[in-house]
Amino acid sequence: MSIDVWSSISGRTSQAIAEDLRELVDAGHLAAGTRLPTIRALASSLSVSPTTVSDAWGRLHASGVIRTEGRRGTFIAPRSGKRQISTTAGSILMDVAQGAADPELQPALQNAFTAALSGDTVNAHDFAYITDPLRSAVEEDWPYRPASWTTADGATDASALVLRALAPRARPVAVEQPTAQRTMALLRHHRRAQVGVSWDEEGPDPDQLRQAVVQRKAGMFYWQPRAHYPSGRSASPRRVRELADVLETHPDVVIVEDDMVGAASTAPAVSLARHLPDAVVRIRSFDVSHGLGLRTAVISGSNDAIRAVNMARGMLAVWNSPVLQNALAWLLTDADTRAFVQSAARRYEQRRRALVRSMDEAGLPLPAGEGLVLWVPVREEVAAVEHLTADGMIGGLGSVCWLDAVDRGHIRIPVGQTDLTRSQRERMAAALVSAVTA
Repeated sequence: MSIDVWSSISGRTSQAIAEDLRELVDAGHLAAGTRLPTIRALASSLSVSPTTVSDAWGRLHASGVIRTEGRRGTFIAPRSGKRQISTTAGSILMDVAQGAADPELQPALQNAFTAALSGDTVNAHDFAYITDPLRSAVEEDWPYRPASWTTADGATDASALVLRALAPRARPVAVEQPTAQRTMALLRHHRRAQVGVSWDEEGPDPDQLRQAVVQRKAGMFYWQPRAHYPSGRSASPRRVRELADVLETHPDVVIVEDDMVGAASTAPAVSLARHLPDAVVRIRSFDVSHGLGLRTAVISGSNDAIRAVNMARGMLAVWNSPVLQNALAWLLTDADTRAFVQSAARRYEQRRRALVRSMDEAGLPLPAGEGLVLWVPVREEVAAVEHLTADGMIGGLGSVCWLDAVDRGHIRIPVGQTDLTRSQRERMAAALVSAVTA
């Protein structure tokens, strides 16, 4: 580990040091197998106590980023769920275990763009935060009637804008546990403190949410109401009511609902906005259901919240492409496309349930759930992922989906891209059963 890499670690707390080193690994600057300096050597270089570095190492070890091999030292752990890709801007470490959509289950875009380009307002110099056709299209199945709307350049951009605009700087963000890696990455990027709220079978724990807003003074609650990544669960109506009971006495808490899977989910679109309409900001992504190329996510909320999100773009007169918006609007209203997307959602569900059934037959029962990954409990995450890799299969560490350093013992299996045969499912199930106890 060179002094140049040491200088890239700017944090001086255990959490900040751990986050800086994790970012170096994700950016490809530290390859698997790289030997790290001793705790005392790094502490001396960073001018912090050895205890601080030891705590950071503990966080990274629990997340599977590093592993200790006795007297041989500490090394960057293999990232079996990662794939290195090269771009003109440098290398990116892609998490292939996050679960990606099947291109064959996404609609063709030619007719949508032909229709979008035929309008007379394509190059108009007006504010098109959301075009009239797109607003009319999404209103049909939105779970509530919001005061205002806007769009963003895809799912990650929408989350980034909302966090930048609405997450209070002086108060932590209550975020569901486990949660998507991009959510945690964005919270770290914007330097927002976080407090976890664990999911159970029905949704986020109301008592933990109460503690977050009452004791920790959280100013935002960020959660996924349906097809929760990575667990695949959806919140029950009863749990939504319980969460609303907690939050109704804290009207200053911003509620962010991240509908990541969107129309690719067969679960109903539940929302806290039915109880607390002025407090909710809802993001719906169309990346999975309609394609990454559309680069359009829809955001709803109060007039003040959406105004702040629009201002967070950096300039008032910056908005998402009306061509992309109207192409998405055409897809959402075209009868054949709607039927195609609904059929695709059912096929994702069938693929997932078929694999779960094979795993149940192999002696590993799991809840069916929804989404493009399976959330599988294991005894030791790194060993399980490496075991799958040896069998030629992809798995990702579950601990990267948690805020704290506790090893929760899960792995993530992508299930959305491949329509497996029965023999393939049985082989995968057998490998997973073996990996669980690895």
